[in-house]
Order: sequence, then structure tokens, then C-alpha cells
Amino acid sequence: MIQPEELTMKNTGLLATLAVSASLLATAVQAETRLKVADSFPTSHYISVEAAKKFMDEATRLSNGELQFDYFPTEQLGKAKDLLQLTTTGLTDIAYIVPSYAPDKLPMSSVAELPGMYSTSCEGTHAFWKLIDEGGILNREEFEPNGVVPLMGFALPPYQISVTAKPLDGIDALKGQKIRAAGGAFELTLRALEAVPVRMAAPEIREALVRGTIDGSVGPLVSLAPYDLLTVMRHGTQKASFGGFVGTYSISKEVWDGLSQEQQAALKEAGRSTMEHFCTYADDNEAAGAKAFEEAGGTLWPYSAEQNAELAERVQPVADDWATRLEERGLPARQVLDAYKAARASN
Repeated sequence: MIQPEELTMKNTGLLATLAVSASLLATAVQAETRLKVADSFPTSHYISVEAAKKFMDEATRLSNGELQFDYFPTEQLGKAKDLLQLTTTGLTDIAYIVPSYAPDKLPMSSVAELPGMYSTSCEGTHAFWKLIDEGGILNREEFEPNGVVPLMGFALPPYQISVTAKPLDGIDALKGQKIRAAGGAFELTLRALEAVPVRMAAPEIREALVRGTIDGSVGPLVSLAPYDLLTVMRHGTQKASFGGFVGTYSISKEVWDGLSQEQQAALKEAGRSTMEHFCTYADDNEAAGAKAFEEAGGTLWPYSAEQNAELAERVQPVADDWATRLEERGLPARQVLDAYKAARASN
């Protein structure tokens, strides 16, 4: 027969065990930090696969599972142009933030999009990151004042021009054509070539081409398939450099400050390794993009050395024009331009 004092001891032991289990469970739950990540890409897009998803997986691994992510692709939380605002207002924690989509907030960060600023994705990525990382001039002048911390940045391969109808057998073939431009730097370049720039975000390109709102777009050849443009574009340039495109995945400064030092370190390391992986992937797959374009019935027009020399001469004033316009707004654009060139030279 169990005595009352034995029952009391057993109950006490059981309660103690339950209390320890509950404490351990609470600690485990508390240790897990969930962050929302938003971007504009379908989940099959190479930036989603090779940048966003790889970054999240790496951050989870480096944090020993502490960092977990809820991913919202395809503009589920908002348009690409609004993702900076949605990050600072707390709708998302981390977002795909593109300077040319927010020219009023990040005007100087489009410096890498000027023509001739880099020749490979990795070259452009390394130079851009030096400017937007902690201590860099763009971090200090633009990202920090807007309340976000860059976790990684990247430059896509140098931009080509693709159009729906007219053969691109020379630079003059661009005259009068309505070409999608992501932002201010591209607009200056296209005007220098006597084309008509039309500003819009990448997810809007296909519909605009089908409707005839635009005749073509700028972008690396590797990006045609992800936006379902292979069946729309019929002619494209190759081996030219009409500029570039830079993007970031950045976190709210408020959210960043609330993370532990270990979590911050995991995010930074995940960003660095993902940048290296992504730019290598982008460079390696540009040739595959060209092949896919031709297999879909498109015609590529490779630029010769003479044509590239003519292109460089025509767009030579663009960087100075870009800097002058921004300096008229009181911004240190020439310092940024010089800093970028120095960063590129030091790679």
C-alpha cells in the first residue's frame, strides 16, 4: 500500500520533471528566431534559387537552426518598387531591395549600373559590396539613413539589349526604340543612344512587350528565360555592355539590432558566401542564356571590337551627366563614382 508521504514525493518528483521539460521547451522556442523574407521572383527564378534560398539555408546552418525563415516570393507582400518601404515599416524583415527601383531613396547606389563599370558579375559584385557594406560610402550615405542593413549585394552580368522585331545589326538600330529601363542610370545611357527609355520593374516587362508599350528591354541573357521572354524577344545584342544591374537583400535596422551577435554573424557570413556563389553562377550561365535564346528562334548580334569602341564613345558622357544631376541635389555622387572605380581596381 502506497503511503501518503510516498505519493506526495512521487508527485513532487513528477512536477519537478515536468517543470524542467517545460523550461527546456521554452528555451528551445525562445532560441528560434523567425524572419520574413520578401522578393519579386517566382520560386524557379535563378535569383530565388541561387541567392535567396541559398542564403536562407546557409544562415539556418550557420546559426545551428536558431534562424528560421518564412519566404514570400513573387511580390506576395508588395511590389518590387515598394520593398524598401515595406522593410522599414515592418511588413517584412528582409527584402530584395534594388537601388534603381527606389531612385528617390537610393539614387547613388545605381553607380554600378552606368555603362562600362564592370565586365563580369563577380567583378561588379565585389566592387558594389565594398561600397554598401558597413563603413562603405553608400552604406553611410543611403542604406543607413533609410533604416536597412545590406546582408548581400550582387551585380548581374553586363546588360545586353533585346527587342521584339528589329534586327540589332548596329548601334543605330536602337534609335527611336522604346526600351525598358530599370532606373536613372539606364535612362541616361539609352538617351545617349537615341533610344526611348521607359521605366518599369522586371516583373512588368513581358506584359508591356506583348501590349506594345515597349519594343525591348535591357538585361543579361541569362534573365530572359526566367521572365518568359524567350518567345517574345526576337533579336538581341551579345558581347556588349550597356550597363549593369545591382540588387541587395537587406534587413531592417530595427530587426538587426534585436538579434544576438551570433545571429548577426551568421547572417553576414551567409551573405558573403552566397554572393560568391551567385556571381560565379551568373557568369557561368550567361552563355547558357545565349544558347537558349537562339534555340527559341532568336537572333544574336555579337558586338565587334569596333562596335564596342563606338558604344564606349557614345556613352562616355553618361557617368559625368549622372554625377552632375545628383550633385545638383546636394549628393556626393562624384565621391561615390570615384569610390566605385577604386573598389573595382582593387579587386
